[in-house]
Amino acid sequence: RLNAGEFNSTSGLINSKSNNKKLIYNIFDIQEFGLPYRDRRRALNEMMYQQDMSNGEVRILPTLKVYNKMVDDTGLNELLSDIVKSGGEGLMVNTGSGLYVPKRTDDLLKVKQVQTMDMKVVDTELGTGKYFLCVGTLYCEAVLPNGDKISCAVGTGLSDEQRTRWAMYPMEIIGKIVEVSYFSLSQSKTSYGTTMYSLRFPRLKKVRTDKNETSTF
Repeated sequence: RLNAGEFNSTSGLINSKSNNKKLIYNIFDIQEFGLPYRDRRRALNEMMYQQDMSNGEVRILPTLKVYNKMVDDTGLNELLSDIVKSGGEGLMVNTGSGLYVPKRTDDLLKVKQVQTMDMKVVDTELGTGKYFLCVGTLYCEAVLPNGDKISCAVGTGLSDEQRTRWAMYPMEIIGKIVEVSYFSLSQSKTSYGTTMYSLRFPRLKKVRTDKNETSTF
């Protein structure tokens, strides 16, 4: 998977007229609608053994671990931690009996490691619909130790009581430090290449009454 900056860079290479694009095509599944994943994986493994390894532009991704039971999660957290530390976003878990479908399915699940950041609330915005006249969004900011600036709109994780209270008394939350959970940093097309970032899937975890400064821990 690619973050926003990597996606923009890759798209530029694909659209360029250069023959030397230095891209790698990673294969993790095949489109055989009638076969369960275990059989599709077996076919991929056979292709992997027959693959010309001198061609580095096409790569069949290996299976990292096979589980015999749905409840057997031995080592899953350790494996996920290793992947995240190496720069990966998370794991993809297939069920052996799952059929291929060109859409989201419970037979192919993402497993991610949620991160948290302590941010300062700089503003609020009223919501609509169910949250009309209540706080719909908290606007939060933080500065990383390397000087990168993070800003995001947090609209989930707030209780109804918090939404109502902060709508009536916004200064009770503006300027305060809140812990925000997220999956990864991201950049838009307009901020790509700068030191400005946002957060993917930010969610309010709690108000940090014990802190008055932002931090990544």
